[in-house]
Amino acid sequence: MSIKPRNEDPGLMDLKALANAAPNLKTILNEKRINAAIVEASPLQFSYACSQVNDAVINQFQTLSDDWKILGHYDEVLAGKAVNQTEARSVSHHGLRDPQNKEAIASHSDITEFVSRIHDGDLLGYTDMPFDTVVQIGIGGSELGVRAAYEALVPYATTQNGHLMEADFVGNIDPDGCAITLGSVDWDSTLFIIVSKSGNTLETQANLAYLKASLRDDGIDVDAYLKQHCVVITGNGSILDRPNTYLKTFSLSDSIGGRFSVMSPVGLVLLSLAFGSEIALSLLLGAAKMDQNAHAKDVKKNASLMAAFIAYWERVCLGYEAVAIVPYSESLRSFPFHLQQLLCESSGKSVTVDGKPIHTPTSRVVFGGAGTSLQHSTFQMLHQGPDTIPVQFIGFRNSVCSDSPDIHDKNHDALLQNLVAQMTALAVGNDSNDPRKRHDGHRPSSCIIAEALTPDVVGALFAFYENMVMFTGALFDINTYDQPGVEYGKLLAKDCEGSVSDTRLQAFLGLFT
Repeated sequence: MSIKPRNEDPGLMDLKALANAAPNLKTILNEKRINAAIVEASPLQFSYACSQVNDAVINQFQTLSDDWKILGHYDEVLAGKAVNQTEARSVSHHGLRDPQNKEAIASHSDITEFVSRIHDGDLLGYTDMPFDTVVQIGIGGSELGVRAAYEALVPYATTQNGHLMEADFVGNIDPDGCAITLGSVDWDSTLFIIVSKSGNTLETQANLAYLKASLRDDGIDVDAYLKQHCVVITGNGSILDRPNTYLKTFSLSDSIGGRFSVMSPVGLVLLSLAFGSEIALSLLLGAAKMDQNAHAKDVKKNASLMAAFIAYWERVCLGYEAVAIVPYSESLRSFPFHLQQLLCESSGKSVTVDGKPIHTPTSRVVFGGAGTSLQHSTFQMLHQGPDTIPVQFIGFRNSVCSDSPDIHDKNHDALLQNLVAQMTALAVGNDSNDPRKRHDGHRPSSCIIAEALTPDVVGALFAFYENMVMFTGALFDINTYDQPGVEYGKLLAKDCEGSVSDTRLQAFLGLFT
């Protein structure tokens, strides 16, 4: 949905003018603001008390949202319009968690039936052993989000029925990583999932070839093994779309981008195998709740829209070039890696949907990790470094495991105390007379809050950020859903496989030979 150049829009000029008088967090942060600056989006809350916004800024957010028809972009996505103009495709990941979507219901039923046959022992390995391990081979959107979701759900599943199957991942083309994973599994009881929408992803093809070579080296009939141990998730008509070759093939629509595919078969097959279909369904229901919240026209009632506007404000108007994402949960330690792809691949564009130059900055550098571990690595820079880097915190009122209630609760309290201490310290600083200890404060942050890291909350977190990046793309007037820069790098890598005509590639390759 292209509108006139944003840099010429009077509304944006008005928003930029407000940056000159951005509220000082050291003076405005008080109990009243902390309790009021909350967007309710069950099962999440989004706190923007430590963001550099006030009523005037938020009112201008609302004006721009209305004038630029930001929610209209969401309507176009849901209506199946070709919002991915570069590839002339619609975007359908919201339909994956729509309980009324017939295609999604059919896909979920197919997954549930297959998973039940694995768990019930109807489908066994080539030596008639039941499966107890699943390894997913795929990279980027075929690995990062699924890995993050798997790790996030482990503690909850442990408190319920435990793991139904252990899971591991092979993504990088580095043969050492593949060798370590394959060397640790039992061929007799391991199920492999191969994920590539195109079927020709370099890393996935290379690791599949490594799997086949390892099987041959161990004297195993590769074709027979793949027929009983290998599931494929790919696009219709791809070179991997050969149902007679594998145990099961699941189709992946062209309208599901890799970074938005956790709730497609890309994620649901492994998560259902690992934890059961009920937990996977709860994930979908949590995401659906966030999709409903994303319809709210009032910015102060729409969590993902408020987060998108704050990100836009911080990047375009305040000039902050990076953001740290810090979940205070060890179970979410890989979530920032997924968000790096989601945010950078979606917003890392410098032309509009019409191919015209953008006259404002877009993507920020995204980094992060689990608190409190990150406090011992990068937080010094966040507090006293020369650059202001906003932080997005994620925290939970309760943990999900409590085998030793007293010490468990005590340590969880300490975890939360660290979270709120960091937020407060960033905002208010430290007026020490010693310049080495002085911390000017006025460094912004926001926080996503939930009761506990339950499956519905995991789904809501994924959908919160997916909708945030959708709205941010509409604000920038860019195509959120393509990644031509990544594709070009892949083409050059393929050139290196054969006869290299580019002398620069030859020279660089010479450094490694």
